[in-house]
Formats: sequence, structure tokens, C-alpha cells
Amino acid sequence: MPPTPVQLATVVGDVPLDSNELVTRNDEPLDYRLPEDLDPIHYDVEVTPYFEEAPADKEPFTFDGVVTIAIRAVKENLNSLIIQENVRDIISVSLSINSTGVPVLLNRTNPFERIRQFFFLRVNLADGVTLENGEVYSLRVVYIGNINETPLSRGVFRGSYRDRNGKLHWYAATHLQPVNSRQAFPSFDEPGFKSTFNIIVNRPAHFGETFSNMRLRESYPEGDRVKEIFYTTPRMSAYLITFHISEEFTVIADNNNYQESYRILARPEAQGQGEYALEVGPPITKWLENYFNISYYSMEEGMKNDQIASPDWASGATENWGLVTYRELRLLYEEGETNSVDKLNIGTITAHELAHKWFGNLITCKWWENVWMNEGFASYFEYFAMDGVDRSLELEDQFILMYLQSSLSSDASANTRALRHTVNSPAQVTGHFSGISYSKGASFLLMLKHFLGEDTFKAALQRFLIDRSYENAIPEDLYRAFAIEVSNSQQVTNVDIEAFMQYWVDEPGYPVLNVDVNTNTGLISLKQVIIGSYDCVDPNLRRHVFCTGLRQGDYDDWSNMRTRRLNSNNQADEIVMLRALGCTKDERAIREHLENILTEEVKAQDRSNAFTFLYMGSQENANVVLQFFKERFDDIRRAVVLQSSFEGVISNIASYLNEEGLNDMENWLRENQSNIPEYNVGINAIASARNSMQWGTDRAELIISALRGSASVVMLSTTLLIISLMIVMFR
Repeated sequence: MPPTPVQLATVVGDVPLDSNELVTRNDEPLDYRLPEDLDPIHYDVEVTPYFEEAPADKEPFTFDGVVTIAIRAVKENLNSLIIQENVRDIISVSLSINSTGVPVLLNRTNPFERIRQFFFLRVNLADGVTLENGEVYSLRVVYIGNINETPLSRGVFRGSYRDRNGKLHWYAATHLQPVNSRQAFPSFDEPGFKSTFNIIVNRPAHFGETFSNMRLRESYPEGDRVKEIFYTTPRMSAYLITFHISEEFTVIADNNNYQESYRILARPEAQGQGEYALEVGPPITKWLENYFNISYYSMEEGMKNDQIASPDWASGATENWGLVTYRELRLLYEEGETNSVDKLNIGTITAHELAHKWFGNLITCKWWENVWMNEGFASYFEYFAMDGVDRSLELEDQFILMYLQSSLSSDASANTRALRHTVNSPAQVTGHFSGISYSKGASFLLMLKHFLGEDTFKAALQRFLIDRSYENAIPEDLYRAFAIEVSNSQQVTNVDIEAFMQYWVDEPGYPVLNVDVNTNTGLISLKQVIIGSYDCVDPNLRRHVFCTGLRQGDYDDWSNMRTRRLNSNNQADEIVMLRALGCTKDERAIREHLENILTEEVKAQDRSNAFTFLYMGSQENANVVLQFFKERFDDIRRAVVLQSSFEGVISNIASYLNEEGLNDMENWLRENQSNIPEYNVGINAIASARNSMQWGTDRAELIISALRGSASVVMLSTTLLIISLMIVMFR
């Protein structure tokens, strides 16, 4: 009779086996996905960070971590546990029965393995020991994590900024979406696994208060550190966990309502730049609460609604539950410095992230193949929640331009994909956070609303939220909610709404109708309005004025702009000036700017854009960038960090070159093919650029003739297009 778990003692492994072998369970090979034989119930996560001045026995910019996971076995005869991790080092692993604390024996010679190819941590039980189906176990992992150099690496990363006196300040933050909670703590790093979390941070005593998902429950000094314990989170996916540890980040705007707290957090010198975000955030939250009929602040005890502006951030913003993190540009507004487009973006992006509290946080797609169920809904309410708060912005009309037209363009390409698209590896997951998931997902929802009516649409969403709160979801769950409410409304008959929705979710592309306008029976009127009247120094024109000035100016003009950018305290203005710096035609300035892009002068997240701004400046600049790219190929790859961004730099260079430059680039690629992994990307980009040039050449006479003609131009009405698509579906 094999020993049972209650008879056995813990084995703590000190020397794990690193393995690249294919993991198998029941003779079936696993890929990057976890098996569904375990259900994580609760995590206790404790981290102790070390910054530039670390103790002698610690590495700078690392952290000590301990994670304890309560896990229920949901299958019989399991003799191993698999979770995901991508930390620096695993120190020890132990397992016990959760209710009694009785240890479970691990394999003595191979207690755990780090399977690096798949980011798996496999915990091996002793021979003859298996987990009991339905029993809850406690898995404890002691580990060391990295505080990564840039936000582009995600996980736990470090950022810095200088105050007005030039003093450098450090902070550590997390960006765990979509597959990076495994960098912060060993975990079930897939959206379908939901658990509650207790977060504990042992911060340096001279640092300020740590911010996390929930309110701070208690804190007390412990040696040269302060232990901070936060309220338990709602049941949620691991990628939504966050903490922000800093010397001096603080509240810069607050609605002073403890029960329904809404705060803007940032570095102290951003004081005065959080008022607009505070002005729009609470009304948007209230509008969403009313629309969904679910109160945000009642989702869990200790729930808060903080928005934090990070000087370093890889995306526009991320919906961490209770602590949404934004790039400064997307949250901070400074009167007279921030242009009206960036101001509008603060409102819409805030609405996007707040909508995620219901779609993405409360309900989460089971797997990233359906990321549109998170991002499509958030993108839809990005415009319509903000529109519900401020009708004067006419955001429904802007939605047509920004999302529907964008989705039509993306979905017309030969390599488009469906909303539900199979993904497996981390790279595939990241790639599915695309225009299709955002723009087409949102446009699909708008079509549903117009077809079914606002009342039925809203009722279906409310039903879906009630049915799947604190759970994961697949599209079929959404279809059922709509089918019930369509039936209840009795407004639409003879329509299989589930089949209709499934078609749009599972099929790429869209049907097309050619619409002929009969002027004898109807008239389509189009009106174009130029909004606003600005003087030459208005923030809305700085992008164009700065670029024109530097294009016509000399090195001194460029140098003055560079100095102004370095001294700026406004991230939106910094981006405008970074774009302008690329407009110069001065050879010395161009060369200096190229070198600067590879340094800390330009944040890692902005480097690929900085290259783009430079070769957008002129065709001559594009050829100069190409020569620099050939000389400093490896340095540029390291500086840009993300492979996708680096490939984007290669592709974009080609699109701005003339035929001579394309020939030069092609010859260089072919001569160095064996040393350039991105060879195919470059060759494809060159072919695409030549096709575009040929297209323009072939149609030049036709285009010029059309522009010179006096006939009225018939433009495609996007509203008619939606109606047309629906006619095709229901004919």
C-alpha cells in the first residue's frame, strides 16, 4: 500500500533540475498551456525589493519573494503539480495539506524542475504519492525575482526620474498583462484561473507608501523596512495583480470620498496635473455602474479606484484592479501645455480602463484567443461611457472614424484573423492584442446595439455580467445571454442571434455590398467641418510648427529643441518635441540624434517611435537612418528591446526609402543574411514598399484627373455600410 500524504514529511529542494524536455501528462504532450487538473483558490504573495543600494548579500534591482498558493486538486492520481514561473531563481519548494498543515513528501532526488522552454515549474511528488481529488493543498515557493531594467520587459521593472534639483529617484512597478505574473511570482499565469490574493510588501523604510490593488490594511516597521499588508483582493486573474514601490509617489488629486475613493497618483512634481483626470473619472465610474447595474465599490471590501501615472510604461494604460497604471501622457493634463487631442485621450483611455473593471476584471476571457471579450468591450465603452458623461464631444461620431474605419481597414487585409483566434505561445498571445481584437471587437458590439436596440443590448450585458461575475467566460456564454434577452424583448423575430454572433466572432473579414446612390429617390449629404481656431503657439499646432521650424532650421535650432525636451516636465510635450527632433535636415543633428536614441535620453518604450519620427522627417533622413542601421544593427536591436518593435523599425524604414535606398537595403540584407534573423521581415518590407510605389505610378494620372475634376465626390457612409453588412447577414 503506497504511503498517503498524511504519513509523509516535507522535502525542500535546493538544487532543482533545469529541463528543456517536453512535459508529458498521461502520454499527451503539453505546450505553453497549463493542464486543467488544479484549481488555485488563494495566493499569499510577499516581496522584499532591493534597489541600487542593496545589502552586501543581495543583488541590486532584485527582490526576495515568497508565494503560498492554496490549490485544489480536480483530477485523480496526480503525482506532480505544474505552475508557471519566469523568476531569477527558485530557492525552495514545499507542499502540505492546507487544512492540517501536514506535509506532503516530494521526490528526494528531483523535487522540482524548471522547464525553461515553457516557463513551467513542475513539482514532483515522491514515488507512490498522489494528490487526492477535491483536497486543497498549500504550495510554498521561495524565490528571487528580477526588477527588470525597462517596462518593455514587463513583469516587475524599475523606473526612474529626476526632480527639479537633478536628484535621481527610483521606483519599482509591475506590468503583468498578459503573461508576466510568472515574473513577479510563480503562478497559474493564464486568465482563466481565478483566485483571491493577499499582497505583502516589505519596502525600504525611507520609501513612501506602497500602492497595490487594495487598500492598505496595516503597516508597521520591521528593522530597516516597513511591512505593508493589503486587503484581500476579489477573485481575479493573476495578471491583474500590481504593486508600485517608490520613494515619493503621492496623491496629487483626490475626490475625498472614502467610501467611493477616486485618487490620482504620480510623482510629486506632477502636482496640479491630475485635476482633469479626477474631473472625468468619477462620473465615468458612476455611468458604468448605472449601465451595468453593478456597483464597483461593492465588488470587495477594501476596494478602491486609484489611477497612477508612471514615467515609464510599455503601453498606454493597464487595467490592474484597484490601481490602473497609465503612461504619464495618458493621465496627466497641464493647462497650456497639453494639446486638446491628448486631453481627449485622457478621458477616453480612462473610460477604457474603467470599463475593464467589469469586462476584463469581473469577467475575464478564459483564454487569450478571446481577448476581444476584454478589449472589444473596453474599446466600445471607451467612447460611449465618455459620451454618456459629455455629449458635447460627439464621441459616437468619432468612434466611427477611430474604430470602425480602422477595423474595416485591418479586416480587409489578406492575412486578417477572426476575433476568436487560436494562440499558444507568449509571442502569439501578445500579437493577438491587435486592432482586430480592439477595433473590430468594439465595432461588432456597436452593430449589435444598433440592430437589437439599446434596451436589449444593455439587458443582455447585464445578464452576462450577473451570470459570469468573478468567473472566466467564452463567447458562447455571451451568446446565451443575448439569446435570452432577444427572446424576452420580442423585438426581433426569426433571427438566430447566437448563429449570427458566432459568424462574426469566428470568421475573419467581412461581407461587402456595393451601394449605388439613386439621386431621383434619395440624397446622401456629407458635411465636413473644421473644428477649432488656433494661434501659432497653441499646443494643438506645436507638432506641426516645431517640425516645420526644425526642417527649415539649423543645428542650433535643433539643439535648443533638444534642451527644451530634456527640461520638460510634461510627457505629452516631450513626445511632440521628440517627433519634431526627427524633422531636422541638419546632418550633424541627425547623426547626434541617432546616437541619443540609443541612450537613456530616450526611454526604451519610445525608441522605435524615435526612429520612425526621424525617417518620416524626409526621404533624405530615411537614407541616413538606413546607413546608421547598417552600422549599428546589434546596438539598435538591444536598445529597442522588444523584437516586435525592432521588426517594426526594419519594416518602416523600407516604406520611406526611394528605389535607390531600397536597392541598398536589399543588397545589405542579402550580403548579411546569415547574421540577420529578421532577414525575411526586411525583404518582405522592401517588396511591400515597391508594390506601393508601383501602385502610385500606375494610378497617378487617374488620381490627378480626379483631383482636378469638378464632379462631386461620393463618399461611403459608414452608417450605410453597417446596415449593408447586416442586410447581407439577414437576407
